[in-house]
Amino acid sequence: MPRTVLVTGATGFVGGYLLPALAEAFPDARLVPASRRSGQSAAGIDAVRLDLGQPDEIRAALAAILPDAIIHLAGIASPRRAALDPAAARRANRDEAIQFADIVRTNLPGATFAFVSSTAVYSRYAKS
Repeated sequence: MPRTVLVTGATGFVGGYLLPALAEAFPDARLVPASRRSGQSAAGIDAVRLDLGQPDEIRAALAAILPDAIIHLAGIASPRRAALDPAAARRANRDEAIQFADIVRTNLPGATFAFVSSTAVYSRYAKS
């Protein structure tokens, strides 16, 4: 059973459903929602600001939070938004996700890491 769960992208659509479900399933766990934007909350919990494009910020957050489980929801899920800026979609959905997973693996090798993606990774916008 996880003691501390970090959820990236927690203020998005899926996070709005996941956080309450996690709270119910793991009532003793500390849930830490994270968002790229400041001043956000998810399921009544203030989100920590975490920019997944900033490796040093990721390392500092992981060291401060020490999650034993990470659920990575952050990304650009909207096909329309991905079409408007394919480079940003690649960066958020592929590059930053890979970088984040690598940093977690290096800094918290015993942590469980779950990655939730978008069908956009299979679209023409995902191609380099």
